[in-house]
Amino acid sequence: MQNKKFKRLISNDQKIHISRTGKAKYKSYINDIFHTLMEIPWPVLLAIIVAVYIIVYFIFAVLYYLDKSCLDATMRSLKWCFFFSIQTQATIGYGYISPGNCIYANTIAYFQCCWGLIQNSATIGLIYKKFSRSDPRSKSVLFSNSAVISEYNGIRSLMFRVINTQNHQFIESQISLFLTRTIEKENNKKIFQFEKLEISTPESPDLFLALPCLVVHKLDENSPLYNVTSDSLNETLTELIVIVEGIDSPTSDCFQARKSYIPNEIFFDYKFLPVIDRKTNGHFQIKFPQFDSMIPTKISN
Repeated sequence: MQNKKFKRLISNDQKIHISRTGKAKYKSYINDIFHTLMEIPWPVLLAIIVAVYIIVYFIFAVLYYLDKSCLDATMRSLKWCFFFSIQTQATIGYGYISPGNCIYANTIAYFQCCWGLIQNSATIGLIYKKFSRSDPRSKSVLFSNSAVISEYNGIRSLMFRVINTQNHQFIESQISLFLTRTIEKENNKKIFQFEKLEISTPESPDLFLALPCLVVHKLDENSPLYNVTSDSLNETLTELIVIVEGIDSPTSDCFQARKSYIPNEIFFDYKFLPVIDRKTNGHFQIKFPQFDSMIPTKISN
């Protein structure tokens, strides 16, 4: 039975779950504000952008209001200074409000126009970068829901599937497999173990993700998982972490897709059903409904 305290490192939505102590949590977010804005949800980002614009408009409105004599007599309230600030930075130019011949107001308007160019450029760049992130492309990489342990070419092996579900292809796709587990030493001290596992798939490390790839790790004497059992996986809180990296051909952007398998997602003495077939016209056909399908098998002694 799976340990109730087991918390996976990589969730199904590809997020990494790590809590850090001894470091100011919010300080790192502020020091790297660009990546912080990249990571927050769209509604929060848009709300921040709108709030920053309003704050900037208000600050310049207060500056205009400090010498409101520069404005028309009917527009010398803070409200109209705020509207004038919006029109100045947005270069709307309705013509109803203007700084006239006042040097102070024209100077403030000049600095606001300069600031507006910088703020608009930063906002457009931020929105474009967030739109063009590679995260959506990593979601097109599909991993099998489960991993299996059975014979592959006569050798007991750990296996799972991966494929690109979109028509656009990835370049230089590579895959890495890592093992995380907690080992108890002789002095009853528990040690966290993290190491890379060798992948023996014929096409490794490069993958042709247009077709389903069966990723194989041989459970021989050199494998940390040699003679592994279902109970030992649970006892050591084992988690297998899979990372697929490559380049998206249409945009030339790098991407990384992540997946992990925990003990209750690793099935012993099972194998995957074939999912590739040919249609009557000779074209390849991938049966996605069978992508996660498995059948039991027996391992010869």
